[in-house]
Amino acid sequence: MDIEIKSMALTGRPDDEERTVTKAIFTARVGPVQLSSCAIVRQGDGHVMAMPPLGKFDKAAVRIRDDEMYMEFRRLAFEAYDALVDEEPDAGLLRVLGAENESLRMAGI
Repeated sequence: MDIEIKSMALTGRPDDEERTVTKAIFTARVGPVQLSSCAIVRQGDGHVMAMPPLGKFDKAAVRIRDDEMYMEFRRLAFEAYDALVDEEPDAGLLRVLGAENESLRMAGI
């Protein structure tokens, strides 16, 4: 299934070693479905994840259950995030690299 990152905006929030921080919000198109309010988040322990939209009480509103599809979603989101960070080198934002297996585990996939 085709995945495309439609738009992304940096939040400008600084890293916090004690809590999860949303670094960017984005919209993704997965096949014919548009997912608004997806996020790049950095956890206090340093793990970075690309997440589909959350629902009430921070529970997943959408889950990407296919590992290959999630990895493509994640790769494209991180590429878009890196491109934004590269355009704003003074933003002090974490560059997202590697750790696919750990991010999948952290996302419960």
